[in-house]
Amino acid sequence: MSVKTVFQTISGERAQREYEELLGSAFGVPQGTSFFDDFPVWDERHGADIYRAGAYDGGRLVAAASCRIARLAVAKGSVSVAVIGGVVTHASHRGRGLASEAVNIAIEHAASQGAVLALLWGSEHSMYRKLGFELCGVQSRVPIKQIKDRLVSHAFSGMKTGTGWQDAVFKCMRGREGGFIIENKDKKWLSAHKNVHWWWIGDNLEVRAYAAVGRGIDLGGMIHEWGGDKEALMLLLARLQETGPMLEILGSPALFEKYGFNPAGSVREHLCMARVVDAGALARAGGVDPAGAAPDARWFFGAPDARAARMPLWVWGLDAA
Repeated sequence: MSVKTVFQTISGERAQREYEELLGSAFGVPQGTSFFDDFPVWDERHGADIYRAGAYDGGRLVAAASCRIARLAVAKGSVSVAVIGGVVTHASHRGRGLASEAVNIAIEHAASQGAVLALLWGSEHSMYRKLGFELCGVQSRVPIKQIKDRLVSHAFSGMKTGTGWQDAVFKCMRGREGGFIIENKDKKWLSAHKNVHWWWIGDNLEVRAYAAVGRGIDLGGMIHEWGGDKEALMLLLARLQETGPMLEILGSPALFEKYGFNPAGSVREHLCMARVVDAGALARAGGVDPAGAAPDARWFFGAPDARAARMPLWVWGLDAA
């Protein structure tokens, strides 16, 4: 590590531009677009409760990691969770552990704010395992054409289908099942996703159900947000199946069981990577005996190839930064 490398908070307009440029270069973002188009939660202008740690070499930003403090619904209420994302290193500074250190700094900050768990999504599994993260949890995925017989195909009187974000979608999302608890401050960054295709169904007064498809960089062809009134949702998914028969729907095993979305073609896979920060506090909140709690994410949340979860874990698509 260079003796000139220092870590400090990424904040302010100039630092924002540097971070955006570094992310764009590392992730191959097309010219004229921004990494923040798909991950606006890491853009400080959208008001999320975020902390961004940067490594500076000679005054130049060369590595970074961000975290968001969110509340995760569990058996006995909710727990504070650090959501890690926007992890990046300049090509000229890779292999020095800078991004790893930035992740650790972000988690330390989150722990000081009461976070008992850290979650992230990324392909660099070996790097994150060295930081104490493990693949865990279970998500189900199934082609929507395989569940079409479960979907409602008749029209509801006075209801219409619409597309695009609107405030009524946010109101409906606040009642979603499981995952992170949505707060008023989340509206700004959720609505700022430029490449999410929102669908909704309702009447002149309210959105009865919603669904979201894609995000740009990832989640292509995936219905990753969905909820609302069950009958209205089934009709909305039926219409999505008509317009996008190759779409897949993501959900938790519990939700798939509830809605009957468990055909032979469904896939079960890891949900995320997690690092337990405070095993005792996590266990107590999740209704698990803290005396036997292990600081091991798979012990808490299970995995597709392991025993059932002691604490079911679910995170919706746009929360997976």
